[in-house]
Amino acid sequence: EYQYQATNIYLVASGATTGTQVDVYQDGAFVKTLTISASKLYTLVQNASVGVHTIKLMVKGSGLQAYTLDFG
Repeated sequence: EYQYQATNIYLVASGATTGTQVDVYQDGAFVKTLTISASKLYTLVQNASVGVHTIKLMVKGSGLQAYTLDFG
């Protein structure tokens, strides 16, 4: 888990050619499952306003290459 203060959080990553599944949790609640394959910017969370939250990513499978987290 990682604590952050922002409205949105993004991940720049690439995954296996068949896709790497990543479950996204914010403040302990499931948000969504991403399929990461192409090298690009993925939106993890979009909130209505700035706040302090925790983010947790559960990687299901192999091949994930995470480059950076960006906040907006």
